[in-house]
Amino acid sequence: MVRPRAKGNIGESDFRRLLQERDWRVFKRPHGESGDDFTAIDTSDRIWSCEVKHTVSLTFQHYVQCRDQSKEKNRLLAWRPSKWGFPAKTYIVLMWPSGGEPEVHKWRARA
Repeated sequence: MVRPRAKGNIGESDFRRLLQERDWRVFKRPHGESGDDFTAIDTSDRIWSCEVKHTVSLTFQHYVQCRDQSKEKNRLLAWRPSKWGFPAKTYIVLMWPSGGEPEVHKWRARA
């Protein structure tokens, strides 16, 4: 069985690579600093506070954690459903542009 923290680190690494495949710039949070999992800058130079979850279900608490971690940046919550039979490295991505309406996307890593 994979420990929760190790599973989370795998999910974060996979999602960071997926963003880099889409030409996003990714910056890891310094070790020991609390906050989002990492920060990313998209191809339009928008800064995103990123939170990655690799869980069976996505809960309201996950949303609250993502929402509350960064008030200044756009917020991105990436969920990789476990035990759902989703194709490998497929993420449900919820994006909240600062001051905008949330958007939902399905992103899959390139083979």
